[in-house]
Amino acid sequence: MKTKNYFFICMMIIYFCMIYCTVMTYSYYYALEKSRCYNEIVEQKDIEMNQIIEEKNQLLVIYYELEEEKKSQQLKNDYLLKRDIINYIRTYYPRVSKDNRERIAETVTKKCRKYKVSPELIMGIIEVESSFNHMAISSANAKGLMQIMPMWERHFKVNNIYKIETNIETGIRVFLVHLQENKYSISRALYYYVGRDSRYSDMVYKSTGNFVAFRLKSKIKEEMNIAEQAAGRGFAGNPH
Repeated sequence: MKTKNYFFICMMIIYFCMIYCTVMTYSYYYALEKSRCYNEIVEQKDIEMNQIIEEKNQLLVIYYELEEEKKSQQLKNDYLLKRDIINYIRTYYPRVSKDNRERIAETVTKKCRKYKVSPELIMGIIEVESSFNHMAISSANAKGLMQIMPMWERHFKVNNIYKIETNIETGIRVFLVHLQENKYSISRALYYYVGRDSRYSDMVYKSTGNFVAFRLKSKIKEEMNIAEQAAGRGFAGNPH
C-alpha cells in the first residue's frame, strides 16, 4: 500500500513538473516573441523617424534655395528699379543733381518695399508734386519732394522735412493713411492727399504711366541688346 502511495506521489510530482516546464517554456517563448515584436516596432519607428528627418532636411534645403533665389531676384529687381529711376530723372529733369537722383532712387526703392506700396505710383506723386525738386515749397507751405503739409510734420513728429529720405517716407505714410481711410481706393486717397483736387489723381496716373512706359522701353531695349549680342556671338562662331 505504501509502495502504491509512493508511486502515485512520484507520478503527481512528475506531472506537475511537466506542467511547470510547459508553462515556463510557453512563457519564455511568449516573452521572446513579445520582445522580438517590440524590437521590430522600435526599428520601424526609427526608420520612419529617420525618413521624416530626411524629408524635413530636404524641405529645408529647398526652402533655403528658394529664399536665396527670392533674395537674388529681389536684389536684381531693386537694381533695375533704381537704375530706371535714375535714368528717368536724368532724362526728363536734368537739373536734378546726380547725388539727389541716386538718393531718390535708393529711398523710393527701399521705402516702397518696406511699406508695400507701388514705387511707380510714388514716382508719379513726386513728379506731379515737386518735379523732383527736394527743396520745393508751395503757397500752402507744403514742403519737399512729396509736398508734406505742416500738420503731417507735427503728426509724425519729423524733423528736417526737406531731407530726401525723411520726405519720401513721410509722404508714403501720409498716402497710406488716406488709403486706409478711403477703403483702399487709390483715386480717393490721391484726392485727399493733395487737398481735395479732383484733377490730381488723373495727373498722377498719367505721370505713373509715363514712368511705367519708360521702364518697359528700357526693358525691351535691354532684351534687344542681349539678343543682338547673342546673335553676334552665333555668327562669330560660325565660319560659314
